[in-house]
Amino acid sequence: MPPTQLKCSVMMASLRREEDFQNNLDNLFDIAHANALECIKIEEDKIFLQKQREPGHPGCLAGVDKKLAEKEERTRQRKLKEEKKRHEQMCSESLSSSLTTEDFIETQENPDQPTNSDESLEEPLPSTNNFKKRKERLHHS
Repeated sequence: MPPTQLKCSVMMASLRREEDFQNNLDNLFDIAHANALECIKIEEDKIFLQKQREPGHPGCLAGVDKKLAEKEERTRQRKLKEEKKRHEQMCSESLSSSLTTEDFIETQENPDQPTNSDESLEEPLPSTNNFKKRKERLHHS
């Protein structure tokens, strides 16, 4: 074998061994007992151990996920702002619809007299059927 081919094959074998070592490195730190799954009684702990034995160790024993908590807080704040804006818009729409253009003109011409919208804010007087009946009797008599 020529020296360049020998160097190339040695280098390829070395790279392959290094790659195998990197792939197996994470598996070296499984410190659970060989039959730990049989000893564990809590189902959540069993699931956690099984996930720890998967490649990439998807399970973890961290506290609150800070990035997720921040994202959820931003979402909550945005929804609160949208709700507040919607509420303010509804209030302004109801206010503008209660004060019509005619009321505005009437108020400008006669500022001392109550407008239709002012009257609508007052409690309506109770109506009785007796009054209507009396009125009908008077008309028929």
